[in-house]
Amino acid sequence: MTGAVLLAAGAAVRLALAAEGESTLTGQRWSGLTRLAGIEVKADGSGVVQVLVFFDPNCPVCARLWLAWNGPQGQARGLATRWIPVAYMNQRSRGRAAALLAENSAAALARNFVEFDHRAREGAAVPVVPTATMLAQLRANEAAWQAIAAATPLIVYRTRDGRINAQIGMPPPQRMQALLASVRAHRLEAFDDAR
Repeated sequence: MTGAVLLAAGAAVRLALAAEGESTLTGQRWSGLTRLAGIEVKADGSGVVQVLVFFDPNCPVCARLWLAWNGPQGQARGLATRWIPVAYMNQRSRGRAAALLAENSAAALARNFVEFDHRAREGAAVPVVPTATMLAQLRANEAAWQAIAAATPLIVYRTRDGRINAQIGMPPPQRMQALLASVRAHRLEAFDDAR
């Protein structure tokens, strides 16, 4: 690797870290994001999707988020979430994202993250060749994701007071608790997309 490539890579990492945090989105943006292709994870029949998570199947931080939320001591159990795949980590990301869209199950998503190979930085989903429909869905997901922040995980949620926030990166534990508490306030409420 050349010095220029290393400097560029370092600058990209610093930019991504500097961008971590939270921003606010519009209700119209929320409405559009809820129509993107993804995998819904709902506990005991909970209805309305409350949190959107943009992820790459090969993202180690996304695997950590999945385990923190849905593992044995999961903090987000009972929340209805939609996990929206994007592909940018490596060459196998697109095939894995397509496989997860094709299977469209919380069990497949769990398997991808629970069996994540942290040494190789790869999820466990077996890559497939995406169909034209899958490619169109992934392109739409990626365009929406890049318009907010091209980093994973990207968590989009609505707060008690109706604001729609985008959390870039996995927040520290105390911030995560506050985020989940503000979402739980909406557990049984339908979101009003008119805001």
